[in-house]
Amino acid sequence: MASSRTPDYTREFSDDEVSRVSSEEASDLDSDSEFIPSFNPTEMSVESDMIEDNLEGIDIAIFLDAVSWGNKGCTEDARIRHQRTSLLHSKELPAILERWEKPPRASHGIVRPVGASKMLKKFALKVTINTINEELQVLGPKLHLPAEDHVKASHLTEQTIGELTDMMKEDVPVLWGLLEQALVTKEQEKRNKAKNPHQTVFAIISMIAYSRSHNSNRLQKLLAIYFKFRGVSAKGFDTLHAIGLTMSHKWACNVVEALSTEAQNEMLEKMDTFPWVCSYDNVNIPFRVFSQRLDNQSELGQGTAATVYIKRDAEKLSSRARA
Repeated sequence: MASSRTPDYTREFSDDEVSRVSSEEASDLDSDSEFIPSFNPTEMSVESDMIEDNLEGIDIAIFLDAVSWGNKGCTEDARIRHQRTSLLHSKELPAILERWEKPPRASHGIVRPVGASKMLKKFALKVTINTINEELQVLGPKLHLPAEDHVKASHLTEQTIGELTDMMKEDVPVLWGLLEQALVTKEQEKRNKAKNPHQTVFAIISMIAYSRSHNSNRLQKLLAIYFKFRGVSAKGFDTLHAIGLTMSHKWACNVVEALSTEAQNEMLEKMDTFPWVCSYDNVNIPFRVFSQRLDNQSELGQGTAATVYIKRDAEKLSSRARA
């Protein structure tokens, strides 16, 4: 006889309750004493009185919600917990979700059923965004360079691009895989075996990390110094800085000056310790200005450039030679 009282399938559970029950299910899976077969609806035997007493007036949406930790009785019931665990770890689950996302077309139908495509895509997007945020929170601090040490060459060169690339592959695998698949199609991958999108993916992830925090700037600082020595104009720096690829032109000028001072001091120290020789020649150096005016023109400077060769493996100079 059907029960006149409808079970409460709308109760929500706290995170602690869900975590506790999930841990119990995980232990059930790891236990050798109980074998959990793959989920097969045709093999599930449910007594008719259970259906009559407990499932009257319940549609499939309410049923799935109750089984999926939405009802206390279903959450604590051993048989339901067993079947739920079997379903969630079965090989049939991916196929079920794929059919929900894109139902098969009926042989007599012209239009394919809509299914749950829209809802599943929204859910997949939400999960992907959360996963990427978690990955970037791990990666971000590893791209930091302390502000007080940003002018030291040892800090700028302590990791190579290859080492940084490997670190990104390990720390942000979902974001890396997503960008890699977006950059190269399957047809391109078959046709062009030499094409490697890793450098592009590395640059994009570095720009994303820099956009989220200006302290995650390892690549930007390296490129700023490189572009400065390659003669990129201030306007070019402003453009590259605006898209998050380099530091600002002012930062690059300050750092190059600081690195030059550091290198000169090191050279003088080594010259006072080891034997050395020097070569020099005249040079012409163009000095460009950002905005030319009558009193602010680009000019060509003349000077002398010298190179000091220090023999570090030689015997150190005596105190008399240093004097």
